Amino acid sequence: MKGADPLIWLLIDGLSWELVNRYRTRKPEQPSARWPCYPLLPLSPNCQTPPSLLSIFSGTQVNEHGLTGYLVPAPTPRNSLAVADAFQAWPRDIDMVWDEWARQGITFRLCAVPFVQPDRLGSALLGQSCVYEGFSVPPELIENGGHLRIERLGMAARVSSRDDGAMLDWPAEDGRAPCWLPLGSTVHLPLPEKGPGNVCKAIALRAVCVENRISVVSFGYQEVQALDLQSDKSKAYVARDLTVLYRSGQLGKRLDEGGQGTAEWLLLELMREMHESFCSDIVGAVRAGDAQRVIGYYPVVDLLSHHLLKYLTPDWASERMREVGQQLFDEVSGWVDELIQRCMDAAGGEVRCVAHSDHGMAPVHHDLYPNAFFERQGWLVYDSAGVPDMHKSAVVFHPADNGLLLFNEARLAMSGHGPPFSHRSLAAKPCAAFST
Repeated sequence: MKGADPLIWLLIDGLSWELVNRYRTRKPEQPSARWPCYPLLPLSPNCQTPPSLLSIFSGTQVNEHGLTGYLVPAPTPRNSLAVADAFQAWPRDIDMVWDEWARQGITFRLCAVPFVQPDRLGSALLGQSCVYEGFSVPPELIENGGHLRIERLGMAARVSSRDDGAMLDWPAEDGRAPCWLPLGSTVHLPLPEKGPGNVCKAIALRAVCVENRISVVSFGYQEVQALDLQSDKSKAYVARDLTVLYRSGQLGKRLDEGGQGTAEWLLLELMREMHESFCSDIVGAVRAGDAQRVIGYYPVVDLLSHHLLKYLTPDWASERMREVGQQLFDEVSGWVDELIQRCMDAAGGEVRCVAHSDHGMAPVHHDLYPNAFFERQGWLVYDSAGVPDMHKSAVVFHPADNGLLLFNEARLAMSGHGPPFSHRSLAAKPCAAFST
């Protein structure tokens, strides 16, 4: 890397201080056990990823930038509960650290980092990968006899399982030879050049064994727009959340359902591909050797922790859960070590590398659905379109999922709850539709 004080800045989403300490204690032979580590306080009042990242990269608090979660309330005259994606609705007038670098003439590369406005960075921006915008398709598991269909990508194939893999058979009119997917290997199928994105125009597929049945996992698709990407441009960039397959039970019986860990290890097998995509992007940017700063975003720990961290909880998890859970997080923590070490090796000289999280993580044992509870109590009423009726409802948990509760005082009073209840919960009426 170039410059008098080259910097590699890694944002490891969701990496908790407890996980770091646990891994360093269990694996004293690993390089990370010798690296200096310090605890950080989480951002408040909401430490979800978008508000945390915006505060970290801009130095502004949430009361200034206004992002309160992945989704933010964006009421319209026709829909008072409308929401907007925080990665699309962020305030463009707030400077990020790279805007300041550009003014100072410091060169940099940004890997999978949001909140970037390339048109105002000029020649200081040497490389960028944008992997959270544009066309995308979620992952799916396709069983024997099922079909892979993604019309916009020109994908239409039938899956036929074999003992040692699966075959993709295309329609006769396509004139394409069948594609063999060996069990346990990921195949990157190239897409037509006209497909969305300017690099990584491929779809990743993997034949897997779930409950003694051979199926195919499609890793989905994420449009990638990049400037001088330094990783393999012919491979798919695996950026879509694969844990949805685990959460829905498609990878087999989970540990908390009486499973023995097979589903969890299959999930890690799939998430290793995501690790490789983000790691190769960041390491390639460092290896390019032309920038004074490289910032890389790494989401893998966060996505896995939401679902697996509970298996480390001694007062909840069984002995088998804790045994498998510890092995899983030893593996994932090793991936973080690998990312850092590969970056330092790729720098080709002395470099400062700072890796930190945007927030920690507490184990999630249960999913709570406040609106389902409110509906059972008769406090939430839906209209004929399945949308909360703001005049007939007493309370609604806002669909932005950022903790916002909306109260209708008149309806609360009718159910026997007076103004003190609502005033304690809400300092001011946030929605005119509730003033009946």
